[in-house]
Amino acid sequence: SGLGSIIVGGVRFDDSSARVEDEDGNSRNRSELQLGMMVEVSSSSIDDNLGRGVAALVRFGSELKGPVASIDAAAQTIRVLDQTVEVRAETVFDAALVGGFAALAVDQILEIHALFDSASGHYLATRIELEDNANEYRLRGLISRLDSTARTFNIGDAVINYASADLRDAPALADGQRVRVRLQTAQVGGQWV
Repeated sequence: SGLGSIIVGGVRFDDSSARVEDEDGNSRNRSELQLGMMVEVSSSSIDDNLGRGVAALVRFGSELKGPVASIDAAAQTIRVLDQTVEVRAETVFDAALVGGFAALAVDQILEIHALFDSASGHYLATRIELEDNANEYRLRGLISRLDSTARTFNIGDAVINYASADLRDAPALADGQRVRVRLQTAQVGGQWV
């Protein structure tokens, strides 16, 4: 929610000596951190009186990366990877999206930082970035309707087929488990592979 140091949940973290990496563990530059990004911070203990800590590691990653399937201007929502994404007044837009919500278009590839609202089943966008190209899509969410025989599960309305996924180092899948999936850019038989 703020830069200069990183402000997360009202706590100001000194990130001057922190290692910064993306969700795949690749080293990144601090200058890549932007307002509205979702981050995980490993830090010293937090001084509750001052609301401060010293970050050792800052990891960032988005909840969705994929094409806009539809736009509902009245509800201020978009559909990406069979998920409903709510855009709010506080959503931060990448500089390439001049005009905010009005700059969104069907078939644009977006990277969306968001919070998941379990009550509505929607993602609440905190930052939206335009992606120039994507050789894979990404989705993070909760598994439901796991079918270990068909090797499918749902994340929201998306049916994920994991038959070709390498799960040797992964824990056993279960309904309610939070996962991140990398997806091919085309559905097969209505499923994301």
